[in-house]
Amino acid sequence: MNQEVLVPAGKPKHRKVHGQITDARISALRRYQEVIVGATGLWQTLKFELVGFLAAILPGALGLWARPKLFRTIFRRIGRGTVIGARCVIRHPGKIELGDSVVISDGCTLDARGEDNQGIRIGTNVIMGDGAMIRCKNADVVIGKNVGIGAHADICPVNHGSITIEDDVMLGPFAYLGGVQYRHDRLDIPVHEQGIESKGGIVIGEGSNLGAFTAVMDGVHIGKGCIVGTGAVVRESLPDYTVATPHQRLVLVSRRATS
Repeated sequence: MNQEVLVPAGKPKHRKVHGQITDARISALRRYQEVIVGATGLWQTLKFELVGFLAAILPGALGLWARPKLFRTIFRRIGRGTVIGARCVIRHPGKIELGDSVVISDGCTLDARGEDNQGIRIGTNVIMGDGAMIRCKNADVVIGKNVGIGAHADICPVNHGSITIEDDVMLGPFAYLGGVQYRHDRLDIPVHEQGIESKGGIVIGEGSNLGAFTAVMDGVHIGKGCIVGTGAVVRESLPDYTVATPHQRLVLVSRRATS
């Protein structure tokens, strides 16, 4: 987990989305297919558009019943009893796999984008809260069973720095897993052109619990049964059954007049 992978400036392992979207050398349709659909075939694109349109317009209980059936035609796999809420953002569905009894709440993002990655694999009995995001950038996310992902949590692996969340893990609201950094040693070119420095991805061990607004940086391995307190920024690996909390004390001052 501590081996660094350096991507030199000018030689990225995959093209950044901005470059893909604005590349005038290829057609607008081809750009859309590469960034959104994940396939360049016309039939695959039309099917993606039709499924997305129907999933968006079907209301209430009808939508909850229909969306798994619709998305099953374009996802790699969707298991039995899976529920998908409204207004979800789906990218590269052919690399997304959902197990049985998965709940994807309203407004979630499942983006498996990448040129040579495997994408997103979610195990059985996983719940993603409203607005939670999994955003692959040419890397993979593997989630075990019985995992709870809080509302607006953000799971974002980059350039083969994949993220693994083992069984029975809980992520609090607004938790963030990612933190791959750009190099910044040169002053003659902008930071975003200097390449990415990766330490090999993230593992969250079985049964661990991360509080709201926690952040886990690239290269960290959190062991089994750990508890990470609200607002903590984890930059180093934690052994099994560790409790980690940020050192932030409240300052208590009385409003009463003092004599």
